[in-house]
Amino acid sequence: QIDNSFFEGMHWLKKLHLANNQISGKIPSVFGQLPKLTELRLENNKFEGQIPDFTQERLMDINFANNSLQGPIPHGLTSLKPSAFEGNNLCDGPLSKCTSEPKVALWTIILVVIAVAAAVAAIVVVIIILRRGKQTPETETRAIPTPSGAAAGGAANQTGAPSAADLNKMEQGSNQAIAAPDQSPEGTAVLNTNKRPEVLQKLLFLKDDIEKFDLPDLLKASAEILGSGVFGSTYKAALSRGRVMVVKRFRQMNNVGKEDFHEHMRRIGRLSHKNLLPVVA
Repeated sequence: QIDNSFFEGMHWLKKLHLANNQISGKIPSVFGQLPKLTELRLENNKFEGQIPDFTQERLMDINFANNSLQGPIPHGLTSLKPSAFEGNNLCDGPLSKCTSEPKVALWTIILVVIAVAAAVAAIVVVIIILRRGKQTPETETRAIPTPSGAAAGGAANQTGAPSAADLNKMEQGSNQAIAAPDQSPEGTAVLNTNKRPEVLQKLLFLKDDIEKFDLPDLLKASAEILGSGVFGSTYKAALSRGRVMVVKRFRQMNNVGKEDFHEHMRRIGRLSHKNLLPVVA
Protein backbone atom coordinates (compact mmCIF):
# COMPACT_ATOMS: atom_id res chain seq x y z
CA GLN A 1 0.00 0.00 0.00
CA ILE A 2 1.33 3.43 -1.00
CA ASP A 3 0.89 6.48 1.19
CA ASN A 4 0.32 9.91 -0.37
CA SER A 5 3.28 11.32 1.53
CA PHE A 6 5.72 9.14 -0.41
CA PHE A 7 5.38 11.29 -3.55
CA GLU A 8 4.72 14.72 -2.11
CA GLY A 9 7.04 17.39 -3.51
CA MET A 10 8.16 15.31 -6.54
CA HIS A 11 7.22 18.00 -8.99
CA TRP A 12 9.77 16.86 -11.61
CA LEU A 13 8.72 13.18 -11.63
CA LYS A 14 7.92 12.22 -15.24
CA LYS A 15 7.75 8.42 -15.33
CA LEU A 16 6.42 6.06 -12.63
CA HIS A 17 6.34 2.30 -13.31
CA LEU A 18 4.82 0.20 -10.50
CA ALA A 19 3.35 -2.66 -12.57
CA ASN A 20 3.37 -6.31 -11.41
CA ASN A 21 4.13 -5.59 -7.74
CA GLN A 22 0.92 -6.83 -6.07
CA ILE A 23 0.42 -3.42 -4.46
CA SER A 24 -2.91 -3.12 -2.65
CA GLY A 25 -5.00 -0.27 -1.32
CA LYS A 26 -6.24 2.80 -3.12
CA ILE A 27 -4.38 4.65 -5.85
CA PRO A 28 -2.75 7.69 -4.13
CA SER A 29 -4.53 10.88 -5.15
CA VAL A 30 -1.14 12.60 -5.30
CA PHE A 31 -0.52 10.83 -8.62
CA GLY A 32 -3.01 13.17 -10.22
CA GLN A 33 -1.16 16.22 -8.85
CA LEU A 34 2.34 15.54 -10.24
CA PRO A 35 2.63 18.27 -12.90
CA LYS A 36 5.39 16.70 -15.04
CA LEU A 37 4.07 13.13 -15.03
CA THR A 38 3.83 11.64 -18.54
CA GLU A 39 3.87 7.87 -17.87
CA LEU A 40 2.09 5.90 -15.13
CA ARG A 41 2.06 2.09 -15.19
CA LEU A 42 -0.07 0.49 -12.45
CA GLU A 43 -1.32 -2.66 -14.20
CA ASN A 44 -1.33 -6.14 -12.62
CA ASN A 45 -1.58 -4.98 -9.01
CA LYS A 46 -4.32 -5.11 -6.38
CA PHE A 47 -5.39 -1.49 -6.33
CA GLU A 48 -9.02 -1.04 -5.32
CA GLY A 49 -11.60 1.72 -5.09
CA GLN A 50 -12.04 4.49 -7.63
CA ILE A 51 -9.46 6.11 -9.89
CA PRO A 52 -8.56 9.62 -8.66
CA ASP A 53 -8.73 12.66 -10.93
CA PHE A 54 -5.79 13.28 -13.29
CA THR A 55 -5.38 16.84 -14.56
CA GLN A 56 -2.00 16.50 -16.32
CA GLU A 57 -2.14 17.55 -19.97
CA ARG A 58 1.01 15.67 -21.01
CA LEU A 59 0.02 12.29 -19.54
CA MET A 60 0.45 10.04 -22.57
CA ASP A 61 1.03 6.51 -21.29
CA ILE A 62 -1.11 5.25 -18.38
CA ASN A 63 -2.38 1.77 -17.58
CA PHE A 64 -4.74 0.56 -14.80
CA ALA A 65 -5.44 -2.92 -16.21
CA ASN A 66 -5.96 -6.00 -14.05
CA ASN A 67 -6.67 -4.45 -10.67
CA SER A 68 -9.78 -4.34 -8.48
CA LEU A 69 -10.82 -0.82 -9.40
CA GLN A 70 -14.47 0.14 -9.73
CA GLY A 71 -16.69 3.09 -10.48
CA PRO A 72 -16.63 5.71 -13.25
CA ILE A 73 -13.47 6.68 -15.15
CA PRO A 74 -12.45 10.34 -14.44
CA HIS A 75 -13.12 12.87 -17.18
CA GLY A 76 -9.40 13.57 -17.68
CA LEU A 77 -8.80 9.92 -18.74
CA THR A 78 -11.68 9.43 -21.16
CA SER A 79 -9.41 9.70 -24.21
CA LEU A 80 -7.42 6.56 -23.30
CA LYS A 81 -7.94 3.19 -24.96
CA PRO A 82 -10.27 0.62 -23.33
CA SER A 83 -7.30 -1.76 -22.87
CA ALA A 84 -5.88 0.59 -20.25
CA PHE A 85 -8.84 -0.21 -17.98
CA GLU A 86 -9.58 -3.88 -18.68
CA GLY A 87 -9.68 -6.38 -15.84
CA ASN A 88 -11.56 -3.99 -13.53
CA ASN A 89 -15.12 -3.08 -12.75
CA LEU A 90 -15.03 0.35 -14.37
CA CYS A 91 -17.47 2.26 -16.54
CA ASP A 92 -17.90 5.48 -18.53
CA GLY A 93 -15.16 7.00 -20.70
CA PRO A 94 -14.10 4.53 -23.41
CA LEU A 95 -16.10 1.79 -21.65
CA SER A 96 -19.83 1.32 -21.35
CA LYS A 97 -21.87 3.89 -19.45
CA CYS A 98 -22.45 3.45 -15.75
CA THR A 99 -25.95 2.33 -14.81
CA SER A 100 -26.93 3.52 -11.39
CA GLU A 101 -29.68 1.70 -9.50
CA PRO A 102 -32.93 3.61 -9.78
CA LYS A 103 -33.90 5.37 -6.58
CA VAL A 104 -37.35 4.57 -5.31
CA ALA A 105 -39.33 7.75 -4.84
CA LEU A 106 -40.91 8.43 -1.46
CA TRP A 107 -44.39 8.65 -2.94
CA THR A 108 -43.93 5.21 -4.51
CA ILE A 109 -43.13 3.74 -1.10
CA ILE A 110 -46.16 5.46 0.39
CA LEU A 111 -48.42 4.09 -2.34
CA VAL A 112 -47.08 0.58 -1.82
CA VAL A 113 -47.65 0.80 1.93
CA ILE A 114 -51.20 2.07 1.40
CA ALA A 115 -51.93 -0.69 -1.11
CA VAL A 116 -50.62 -3.38 1.24
CA ALA A 117 -52.61 -1.95 4.16
CA ALA A 118 -55.77 -1.85 2.03
CA ALA A 119 -55.25 -5.44 0.90
CA VAL A 120 -54.77 -6.62 4.50
CA ALA A 121 -57.89 -4.72 5.60
CA ALA A 122 -59.91 -6.27 2.78
CA ILE A 123 -58.74 -9.76 3.75
CA VAL A 124 -59.70 -9.13 7.38
CA VAL A 125 -63.16 -7.91 6.35
CA VAL A 126 -63.70 -10.98 4.15
CA ILE A 127 -62.64 -13.30 6.99
CA ILE A 128 -65.03 -11.57 9.41
CA ILE A 129 -67.90 -11.83 6.93
CA LEU A 130 -67.20 -15.51 6.30
CA ARG A 131 -67.05 -16.26 10.02
CA ARG A 132 -70.32 -14.47 10.65
CA GLY A 133 -71.90 -16.34 7.78
CA LYS A 134 -70.85 -19.67 9.31
CA GLN A 135 -72.28 -18.80 12.71
CA THR A 136 -75.79 -20.12 13.37
CA PRO A 137 -78.16 -17.15 13.51
CA GLU A 138 -79.96 -16.62 16.78
CA THR A 139 -83.32 -16.40 15.08
CA GLU A 140 -84.54 -18.79 12.42
CA THR A 141 -87.62 -18.41 10.27
CA ARG A 142 -89.27 -21.55 9.03
CA ALA A 143 -92.29 -22.12 6.85
CA ILE A 144 -94.30 -25.31 7.16
CA PRO A 145 -97.04 -26.19 4.67
CA THR A 146 -100.07 -27.84 6.29
CA PRO A 147 -102.96 -29.72 4.76
CA SER A 148 -105.93 -27.76 6.00
CA GLY A 149 -105.32 -24.06 5.56
CA ALA A 150 -102.88 -21.18 6.07
CA ALA A 151 -101.60 -19.72 9.34
CA ALA A 152 -98.99 -17.12 10.19
CA GLY A 153 -96.64 -17.75 13.10
CA GLY A 154 -96.22 -15.07 15.75
CA ALA A 155 -93.65 -14.81 18.54
CA ALA A 156 -94.77 -15.61 22.07
CA ASN A 157 -93.27 -16.77 25.34
CA GLN A 158 -94.24 -20.39 25.70
CA THR A 159 -92.57 -22.58 28.27
CA GLY A 160 -91.93 -26.13 27.19
CA ALA A 161 -92.34 -25.47 23.47
CA PRO A 162 -90.08 -27.40 21.10
CA SER A 163 -86.59 -26.10 20.49
CA ALA A 164 -84.95 -25.29 17.18
CA ALA A 165 -83.21 -28.67 17.32
CA ASP A 166 -86.64 -30.28 17.05
CA LEU A 167 -87.40 -28.16 14.03
CA ASN A 168 -84.15 -29.29 12.45
CA LYS A 169 -85.59 -32.79 12.39
CA MET A 170 -88.15 -31.54 9.90
CA GLU A 171 -85.26 -30.26 7.73
CA GLN A 172 -83.62 -33.69 7.77
CA GLY A 173 -86.82 -35.67 7.34
CA SER A 174 -88.05 -38.55 9.45
CA ASN A 175 -86.89 -42.08 8.80
CA GLN A 176 -89.41 -43.65 11.16
CA ALA A 177 -92.63 -43.03 9.31
CA ILE A 178 -93.76 -41.40 6.10
CA ALA A 179 -97.14 -39.90 5.33
CA ALA A 180 -99.39 -42.06 3.24
CA PRO A 181 -98.99 -41.21 -0.43
CA ASP A 182 -102.73 -41.32 -1.14
CA GLN A 183 -103.46 -38.50 1.30
CA SER A 184 -103.46 -35.01 -0.17
CA PRO A 185 -102.33 -32.06 1.94
CA GLU A 186 -105.03 -29.59 2.84
CA GLY A 187 -103.01 -26.37 3.32
CA THR A 188 -99.84 -24.65 4.43
CA ALA A 189 -98.55 -23.79 7.89
CA VAL A 190 -95.83 -21.17 8.42
CA LEU A 191 -93.63 -21.09 11.53
CA ASN A 192 -91.40 -18.35 12.89
CA THR A 193 -89.04 -19.88 15.45
CA ASN A 194 -86.38 -18.51 17.78
CA LYS A 195 -83.20 -20.33 18.84
CA ARG A 196 -83.30 -18.84 22.37
CA PRO A 197 -85.11 -21.15 24.76
CA GLU A 198 -86.71 -18.26 26.68
CA VAL A 199 -88.36 -16.83 23.54
CA LEU A 200 -90.36 -19.47 21.70
CA GLN A 201 -93.32 -19.40 19.36
CA LYS A 202 -96.78 -20.73 18.84
CA LEU A 203 -98.95 -21.38 15.83
CA LEU A 204 -101.46 -18.68 14.86
CA PHE A 205 -104.40 -19.94 12.83
CA LEU A 206 -105.98 -17.71 10.21
CA LYS A 207 -109.41 -19.36 10.36
CA ASP A 208 -111.54 -20.32 13.33
CA ASP A 209 -113.38 -23.14 11.57
CA ILE A 210 -110.26 -25.31 11.37
CA GLU A 211 -109.34 -28.06 13.76
CA LYS A 212 -106.49 -26.70 15.83
CA PHE A 213 -103.15 -28.38 16.45
CA ASP A 214 -100.07 -27.13 18.25
CA LEU A 215 -96.40 -26.90 17.33
CA PRO A 216 -95.31 -30.06 19.23
CA ASP A 217 -97.91 -32.08 17.29
CA LEU A 218 -96.49 -30.73 14.04
CA LEU A 219 -92.92 -31.49 15.04
CA LYS A 220 -93.77 -35.05 16.07
CA ALA A 221 -95.41 -35.75 12.72
CA SER A 222 -93.68 -38.08 10.27
CA ALA A 223 -92.21 -36.02 7.46
CA GLU A 224 -91.33 -36.64 3.85
CA ILE A 225 -89.32 -34.08 1.90
CA LEU A 226 -91.05 -32.90 -1.26
CA GLY A 227 -88.46 -30.52 -2.64
CA SER A 228 -85.75 -27.99 -1.89
CA GLY A 229 -84.88 -24.72 -3.59
CA VAL A 230 -83.29 -21.32 -3.11
CA PHE A 231 -85.88 -20.09 -0.61
CA GLY A 232 -86.15 -23.22 1.50
CA SER A 233 -87.41 -26.78 1.71
CA THR A 234 -90.91 -28.28 1.55
CA TYR A 235 -92.12 -31.34 3.48
CA LYS A 236 -95.20 -33.49 3.65
CA ALA A 237 -96.10 -34.11 7.29
CA ALA A 238 -98.71 -36.55 8.60
CA LEU A 239 -100.14 -35.57 12.00
CA SER A 240 -101.02 -38.19 14.59
CA ARG A 241 -104.72 -37.41 14.06
CA GLY A 242 -104.50 -38.44 10.42
CA ARG A 243 -104.34 -34.97 8.88
CA VAL A 244 -101.70 -34.28 6.28
CA MET A 245 -99.89 -30.94 6.08
CA VAL A 246 -97.35 -29.36 3.78
CA VAL A 247 -94.57 -27.75 5.80
CA LYS A 248 -92.53 -24.93 4.27
CA ARG A 249 -89.28 -23.88 5.94
CA PHE A 250 -87.72 -20.63 4.72
CA ARG A 251 -83.93 -20.22 4.76
CA GLN A 252 -83.54 -16.51 4.14
CA MET A 253 -85.68 -15.13 6.97
CA ASN A 254 -83.38 -15.65 9.93
CA ASN A 255 -82.96 -11.93 10.55
CA VAL A 256 -86.42 -10.80 9.52
CA GLY A 257 -88.37 -8.86 12.16
CA LYS A 258 -91.78 -9.81 13.46
CA GLU A 259 -93.67 -7.20 11.44
CA ASP A 260 -91.81 -8.01 8.24
CA PHE A 261 -92.52 -11.69 8.75
CA HIS A 262 -96.24 -11.04 9.27
CA GLU A 263 -96.36 -8.82 6.18
CA HIS A 264 -94.71 -11.60 4.15
CA MET A 265 -97.31 -14.07 5.42
CA ARG A 266 -100.16 -11.69 4.56
CA ARG A 267 -98.89 -11.44 1.01
CA ILE A 268 -98.74 -15.20 0.72
CA GLY A 269 -102.27 -15.43 2.18
CA ARG A 270 -103.61 -13.17 -0.55
CA LEU A 271 -102.41 -15.50 -3.30
CA SER A 272 -105.11 -17.58 -4.91
CA HIS A 273 -104.68 -20.30 -7.48
CA LYS A 274 -106.07 -23.75 -8.09
CA ASN A 275 -102.61 -25.28 -7.64
CA LEU A 276 -101.81 -23.35 -4.44
CA LEU A 277 -102.74 -24.65 -0.99
CA PRO A 278 -104.36 -22.11 1.33
CA VAL A 279 -102.28 -20.90 4.27
CA VAL A 280 -103.63 -22.42 7.50
CA ALA A 281 -101.26 -21.27 10.22
